[in-house]
Amino acid sequence: QKPIALYERIIKASSNEGDIVLDPFCGCATTLVAAERLGRQWVGIDIWDKAHETVIERLKSEGKGFLSGPDGGKKRLYTVGRIIYSKEPPERTDDGEYAAPYLEPQNRRALKKWQKLSNNAIREILEDAQRLKENERDVICAGCGRILEPEFMQLDHINPRRDGGVNDISNRILLCGPCNRRKSSRLTISGLRDVNRKRDVNWMLDEERANTAQRKAKRRAEEIQYGE
Repeated sequence: QKPIALYERIIKASSNEGDIVLDPFCGCATTLVAAERLGRQWVGIDIWDKAHETVIERLKSEGKGFLSGPDGGKKRLYTVGRIIYSKEPPERTDDGEYAAPYLEPQNRRALKKWQKLSNNAIREILEDAQRLKENERDVICAGCGRILEPEFMQLDHINPRRDGGVNDISNRILLCGPCNRRKSSRLTISGLRDVNRKRDVNWMLDEERANTAQRKAKRRAEEIQYGE
């Protein structure tokens, strides 16, 4: 899909003669032809059944070899000059270990009831936990310590999802609108309080009350978690 001259420029800039160039989706073989022209070794991989024929034909048109070798066994091995094709995967030399263990597929565990609570259910639980006083409606913001009606509170994560924070009640908290916007998806609840204490922001009203709101929310989440 790109001019071969562009591929040659990329290969020249990123390798030396004799180096190996890998194209794991080699398709119509433009990368491989460019690598061959520039004296690089190369490996091409593609799921398309006709990919190897395309490689051979393009290399033949470049005057780079000819078809020879056995054809009839399960392996279906082809050789064009120094080029070898096989449908069989190479033998592994890493004892079958994953190169990136964190990408290893994980068996999903069945979620418990408290892990499947909806946002609305979590919100109701935290509104009750973060109330200023029992039997009153006003709720304490866990970011700045302000006391507001529940309608002004927004549900957020204690630790951001982007940093591995879970999405269940154990990692949820209620914040006022300004705190929620300031925290965004970057800060932890502790990081938010650090920002709120800065002079140029000057949004922290009562840090002790904010800490109390978080402790009460955590305690209520633990009661639900371990009460099942």
